[in-house]
Amino acid sequence: SGLPDMGIRRTTTSLPLCQTANVTLTSPRTGGGFEATAGARDTTVGHALSALAINTASPQQCQQICDSLVPLLADRDRIAVHAEFVELKGIEALLGVVQKHGGDACLSALRVLDKLSRTSAREMAAATAIEIIVRCCEKDGQAPRILDGALRVLHGLTFEAEVKELLIRRGVRELAESIVERRPADQELQGSSDDPYEEEDTMQAWSDVVSISNRLLQRLGNSARLPKRS
Repeated sequence: SGLPDMGIRRTTTSLPLCQTANVTLTSPRTGGGFEATAGARDTTVGHALSALAINTASPQQCQQICDSLVPLLADRDRIAVHAEFVELKGIEALLGVVQKHGGDACLSALRVLDKLSRTSAREMAAATAIEIIVRCCEKDGQAPRILDGALRVLHGLTFEAEVKELLIRRGVRELAESIVERRPADQELQGSSDDPYEEEDTMQAWSDVVSISNRLLQRLGNSARLPKRS
């Protein structure tokens, strides 16, 4: 699987919550959100994933839970935490959020998947992550910030040789090329919003999309050219 063999731990890793969240992820959704508590620091990966399953219909709660997972999984040296997350079917839970929700919830789930992409690429591929992320990119009118997040996940997957070839077979190279080609020109974006800050954010988001698309193409360009999957 590309990950070291490890015994199953009896306790799951402590999850550091966002400072502004101040909620417990072990409680099901009640009223407008989770029950507030000042002592939520001991929430574990297992509890977070349970909360994600309980609150899967709520994009706001999905976003909050995914945001709290990012700092836990951000450290590349924490291979054991990544392995535990995979073992608890965390990848499948995140992909479910990507499929079910758009906007901030989808973006937050993509950020977590990005953290996992270099350590758990084979497991992500086995969970059909490539197909789901590609469909996310191919969605008509997809927001540039979502495209950026999705392409970053695909870029991370290229660092596992076998998964890199799967990306090529799935046509990810062509996908990245088409995204760059379809990118709206700055002139088209100018005047697209009454809010100059929103317009600037949109232009920056598209610039980020082009940047990660080119990085993805650089990663895939030296691979053996394999036939695109039909």
